[in-house]
Amino acid sequence: MPGRRWFVVGFVCLSGNLVLCAQTQSQNPTDSKAVFSSNVAPIFARSCLSCHGPAQQMSQLDLSTRAAALKGGQKSGAALIAGDSARSPLYRRLTGQDQPAMPLGSKLTDAEIKIIKDWIDSGADWQGAVVAAPTPSAAVTVPGAEKKFTDEDRNWWAFRTPVRRTPPQVSDLRWKANPIDAFLKKALDDQQMEPAPPADRRTLIRRVYLDMIGLLPPPEEVEAFVNDSSPNAWEKRVDQLLASPHYGERWGRHWLDVARYADSAGHIHDDDSPNAWKYRDYVIQSFNNDKPYNRFVIEQLAGDEIDDVSYETLIATSFHRIGPRVLFREKQNPQYRYEYLNDMIGTTSRAFLGLTVACARCHDHKFDPISQMDYYRMMAIFFPFVDYDHPLAPASEAAAFAAKKAEIEAKIQALTREVRKIEDPYVEAAFQKRLETFPEDVRIAVRTPEEKRTPGQQLLAAQMLSIRGTGARQGAVTLNAADRDARAKLQSEISALRAQNPKPLPVASGIRDGDYRFTPDGPGDEPVAGTTANRITPDFEGSYVPHAGKPYNPPPLYFPAMSEPGKGKVVEPGFLSILTGGGPADIKAPGNGKLTSGRRRALAEWIVSPNNPLTARVMVNRIWHYHFGRGLVSTPSNFGRMGTLPSHPELLDWLATEFIRDGWSVKKIHKLILTSNAYQMS
Repeated sequence: MPGRRWFVVGFVCLSGNLVLCAQTQSQNPTDSKAVFSSNVAPIFARSCLSCHGPAQQMSQLDLSTRAAALKGGQKSGAALIAGDSARSPLYRRLTGQDQPAMPLGSKLTDAEIKIIKDWIDSGADWQGAVVAAPTPSAAVTVPGAEKKFTDEDRNWWAFRTPVRRTPPQVSDLRWKANPIDAFLKKALDDQQMEPAPPADRRTLIRRVYLDMIGLLPPPEEVEAFVNDSSPNAWEKRVDQLLASPHYGERWGRHWLDVARYADSAGHIHDDDSPNAWKYRDYVIQSFNNDKPYNRFVIEQLAGDEIDDVSYETLIATSFHRIGPRVLFREKQNPQYRYEYLNDMIGTTSRAFLGLTVACARCHDHKFDPISQMDYYRMMAIFFPFVDYDHPLAPASEAAAFAAKKAEIEAKIQALTREVRKIEDPYVEAAFQKRLETFPEDVRIAVRTPEEKRTPGQQLLAAQMLSIRGTGARQGAVTLNAADRDARAKLQSEISALRAQNPKPLPVASGIRDGDYRFTPDGPGDEPVAGTTANRITPDFEGSYVPHAGKPYNPPPLYFPAMSEPGKGKVVEPGFLSILTGGGPADIKAPGNGKLTSGRRRALAEWIVSPNNPLTARVMVNRIWHYHFGRGLVSTPSNFGRMGTLPSHPELLDWLATEFIRDGWSVKKIHKLILTSNAYQMS
């Protein structure tokens, strides 16, 4: 029958799923309404609405209705310009004219893109229908369940082993010598484009100085280069800058940004980190010495667990301490520790792997094949950590210092308890007097036994009891003459003992394995009567750091986090399932009497394994990014689906394999880039 055809219709069933079925209809093939129902709606449902639909509107863009699409996102504006596909942001992103290109992951076929183009040009009729994204029941995951990965997940470009291809043959002799140029000239030829001419010498010398050391060249150096006609004039300047001590300062700064370096702890108090500068200098020296990148990674993650521990490798573990910290009332807020662990996981995965593993903290990653259990397995790697100031002194000197310090501290604590006995009756009387000025419900909350308080009373009591001693210890409470004299005598003895403390040793603020449940009290951690509900108080023997002669057992990590023993699932350490196949990692505790779990070392060695498809790619892309202002992957810390695809994947893979072949030398990658025609273009 003329005009009769089969097509697919989408409608929303009671479960919220988009249902597709075949129907017959007498329609003109050019009817835009039929085109939308049969061709456009299924594309939207499959490729667009998981991110821009009723359940989620990334960038505030909703593509489930025509009105919402025409309105667009708050920042980007309308997604559609009816009748004009060339100006429609939706079409421009589908074709890669605007970045980031969409959809992420599997791209539309040329035929599907043409369907969208013709539909927009015909007026983008929508029939007023709401399109719903498919929500198959298989997509719903149980917290902690193992995620099922698909072939599409495993074949994501970043998870495939880099393939080293022979640099392409190009006709222009000037673009043959450097493999980078060969790859880029081939891409230019494919696009029928010509490279820009070389930059003039004054521009070039200024460019490389600013790139490599962050300083302008002296005028005499500019003139010397302009007038240097030797064939290796440029290479000499490159070598000179790579050997400059300012090189490490410039490129170390880039790494410090990746490592979220700061000289203070952030949060409310923003306390200074007095030893952070040692990590900064470690990074600068590592770049200046061209420390192999794989060693650089291992030292920062596990410098205390390797065989050849040194002061330098202990300083490197400050990588874990320079993140944001509260550093006040930590014992009564055990959740802080999980925030620090999350920071470790997020920074490690972004910096070295280019993945956002921390997005899987509360549920499976929404876009990448990273399960919640992958997140917990990585947390189990870091879970034994405790903050530790590593003495930068010989072992015998450090042991003598620690023994003397402990002896004096024990005496001070005993005297301090005597001071508290004198002060406590006065503090309590002052507090009760002050309490009478507060409303009745506050007074009742404080005076109700801790185990009988309602949740609301617990909050009120905690707030009041936290100010119980405020001011009283600093003399705001008047003691009688006898007690005042007794306290003064004790305080004098305390001052005399403090004067006997040995001169502090230089230390590196790093981490080591231990048992956080025995963390010593810090600022604000003095137990406050009536507010011990959240405070971790072990009822078994143990110690903050392991002691020689006693076996070390890392504290267990439970799923869900902070579960009580016996009520949660114990999580074994492991790496990313998409790259390893899942399951716990085979981690052996190091020998030689090292009191540590070896978990961080195992993670570091897995990260820098030549078989890991991410690590080398991520670092060479960072180097490219800082030289050209944009990486071959323009999202240098995200190689997942929410990142961008590589603009030149074959070149990226060649650089990654070359990086490993050249012993993970950062300076060699620099020189390769700087001596290319691509870098020297205007």
